[in-house]
Amino acid sequence: MYMKYLSPSRLSLFAQCPLSFKFKYIETSTWEDETTDYYAAYGSLFHEIVEKLAKDEIALWEAKNLYNEGFPLCYIPEKQRANYYPQGLSGIQAVAEELETLKPNILGVEKEFTFMMDFSVPPLHGFIDLVYEDECGLVIRDYKTSRVYTKTIMDNQLQPYIYSLACKELYGRYPYKFEFHFVRFNEKKSFLINDSFLKFGEIKVRNYWNEIQKSDFPARYNPFFCENFCSSKSLCPIYQIKVNK
Repeated sequence: MYMKYLSPSRLSLFAQCPLSFKFKYIETSTWEDETTDYYAAYGSLFHEIVEKLAKDEIALWEAKNLYNEGFPLCYIPEKQRANYYPQGLSGIQAVAEELETLKPNILGVEKEFTFMMDFSVPPLHGFIDLVYEDECGLVIRDYKTSRVYTKTIMDNQLQPYIYSLACKELYGRYPYKFEFHFVRFNEKKSFLINDSFLKFGEIKVRNYWNEIQKSDFPARYNPFFCENFCSSKSLCPIYQIKVNK
């Protein structure tokens, strides 16, 4: 099986629903079902603002203006807006203040990577939101606009592994820490990186690729995912059975 590259989002989609992965990346179609996009739109808006702040392209007041201009275009449902708007605004304030202290030690912002673990696995590709250095070494950060992850969700994340491996390709050394910053709640959760962690990451990627190659791509029904994020639900026999009961 040929695949141009693997990424955390692609592998996460396979874990969520192999059939959705198949329709999106293997047997692609011009047809796509409508999905809920305000999560992605809001996340993209926030990441754009944080990137500009980190690169020192805009000041805090300009960041807030961009947020106020872009927020109405995210089409967030009315019942969610009362929380999302102030959380995002306070998140921008907190991120901007922290970035001011980090700027002398920032090594990369929205850093793209493509590398190969070896020839048995497709290249790994992605973008790292922020790489900086503190007194202990390199730190990778990924900004999230979602709710704070539970332990179960944290345990299933692939970004800490893949981004840590990518860091060696980009900077010649591994990070000692990976952190998620949940900006709407100004909370961080982190992983400490060691040799065992890196080896486990390589094993996870290889196992995913082996599963993809031998998979029959079964559908996995999850009401929230299917209703909001699957762009192939009209092609899914399991979904059709569920909704037509």
